Amino acid sequence: MTVPAPNIDLKYAEEREKRIRPEGMAQFVELKDELGDLSKDLYVNYEELSRDQPLSNGQDVKLLIIGAGHNGLLAAVRLIQAGGLTAEDIVLVDKAGGHGGTWYYNRYPGLTCDVEGYTYVPLLEETGYKPKHRYCEGQEIREQAERIARTWNLKAQFGTRVQDLSWDDTTARWSVNMTQDLGPGKPDRELSVTSQFVYVAPGVYPVGHIPKLAGFDDFRKHHSAFHTAGWDYAVTGGTQQDPRLTELRDKRVAVVGTGATGVQVVPKIAEWVKHLYVFQRTPSYCWPRKPALTDDKTWSEVVAQGPGWQKARQENYNAAIAGETDVDLVNDSWTAAKGFSVISGSSANGIITMDKIPQHMASLQAVDVPLSEALRKRVEEEVRDKGTAEKLKPWYYGWCKRPAFHDTYLSTFNRDNVTLVDTDGKGVEGCTANGVLANGREYEVDVLILATGYTNGGGACSPAARGGMRITGRAGRDLNDKFDEGWESLHGVATNGFPNLFFYTPTGAAGSSNFTFCLDEGARQSAYIITEALRRATGDPGKVVVEVTKEGEQAWGTEVAKRAAWFAAFGNCTPSYLTAEGDAYKIPPEKMMAKARMASWGEGPNSYARHTEAYRAAGTLDGIEVSA
Repeated sequence: MTVPAPNIDLKYAEEREKRIRPEGMAQFVELKDELGDLSKDLYVNYEELSRDQPLSNGQDVKLLIIGAGHNGLLAAVRLIQAGGLTAEDIVLVDKAGGHGGTWYYNRYPGLTCDVEGYTYVPLLEETGYKPKHRYCEGQEIREQAERIARTWNLKAQFGTRVQDLSWDDTTARWSVNMTQDLGPGKPDRELSVTSQFVYVAPGVYPVGHIPKLAGFDDFRKHHSAFHTAGWDYAVTGGTQQDPRLTELRDKRVAVVGTGATGVQVVPKIAEWVKHLYVFQRTPSYCWPRKPALTDDKTWSEVVAQGPGWQKARQENYNAAIAGETDVDLVNDSWTAAKGFSVISGSSANGIITMDKIPQHMASLQAVDVPLSEALRKRVEEEVRDKGTAEKLKPWYYGWCKRPAFHDTYLSTFNRDNVTLVDTDGKGVEGCTANGVLANGREYEVDVLILATGYTNGGGACSPAARGGMRITGRAGRDLNDKFDEGWESLHGVATNGFPNLFFYTPTGAAGSSNFTFCLDEGARQSAYIITEALRRATGDPGKVVVEVTKEGEQAWGTEVAKRAAWFAAFGNCTPSYLTAEGDAYKIPPEKMMAKARMASWGEGPNSYARHTEAYRAAGTLDGIEVSA
């Protein structure tokens, strides 16, 4: 079906209304508490963790980094490079059993980075590592995280969850309470330390979630079920290194979810199972990816061209998506998907003010409609059954959900052993003891795989909430309360009332489909502030206190708000994590101005980086108070 351009808004609105649910994010349950067994660490080596842990009860450290994924690793490396601290001064803490963050937990078959690895994988230039593939597989990305830790001799306390931290004015320290998991059948170990500085790096998607499914427990009494972030190879057979899913040969399998993860995993499962049912609420735009091995000639002559090559390539990637340049070094489907600039921002047309919103919207739509129509045409060309093809066509603007990239996902639905169960926006209804309920029918299955994403996405909640911890600053102020009551920060890396606390959040900073770039820029900024503050200290460096002033964060919030109108196009979007499943539509008008001060940087990641780079080049600490 082709919809004439004048009617496209009506079609998109109709599909959007089907999917809006009054409960918003409350329709999901996080993989913790009563579902904690679904988020258990399947890869941890408790015997190894019992040896050589760097923290002991009562210890005082210079910098505690909460999170050992890309965010935490970049924060550590940039601080060491800035000269403010040494590797001996830094300890990373993570509830996982190793480095990598989301790349530690996610090991499902077919896992690759959908952003080009040369731009996404951190610190390639500094470590001298050449990726094997242009679009790196998950294992390779995790191995790079481990390589970074080795290269800079970073210490990490694994299997340890931070419960809470509170600021003590008298000692100028953060008091941090943690719980260390010692393994099955052993009581947890309580651990308390103090730290002069804390960097909170929980990641953007730290907690998986699933829909609230009536009958889910009944199904699990008889059959296997797991989330893709905890892929159970004991059930499926195979390993991440050798994903031959031999245990599924005689099984009927259900996959719930057709977002970025579902698109990657469905083709791999289909190769092995007796029958695969794919349950779809909303189809994804699926772009071709064109994977390739990295050859030496391309690497040396095209990609790694001289000092600073990776940052230059990242900036060009950002600029190409934002329409800020005609030069496209990456030249892939991401840089062709111009609509995603709605999420990351752009400076191509200057600051978008309220009076420019109609023109802004028209410009975005003019770019997006032909691209979206071409992708719907691709579905028709690749999927033989016309009815199935129609159900796989997305009907929303391309910026409303993260697009997917795969060369065989669509053609997988041509297989005799694969059935698409489209729920017309309603989602699955629940489970029985023997299967999944959808569209008023029971689908009997032996294994249920939930590719249903994560909660706490993007800048929708505070760094404390994303990390599942409580952070209490000066005068007993709770960081979550500050976020809920009207969050402001300086450059998205620090906030008033919480001295010596650093983080990176897109709320007040930048977003990008290549989020590594943003995390790195935030790490550079935090490293500069800490290092410069220590350099300026006239007293005991161990007593230095660094705090954003109220005036400093208000001034930055005003700059953020000036650019917030760029994101007006989200108002017409189908529910997804980008709109907090529709909760973003419920904000009363009187709160919209405050929310504008909590937006991402509307002129895009390169503009944000230019501002922070200028701040560092000036040698300033404007908006920050330093005391000792």
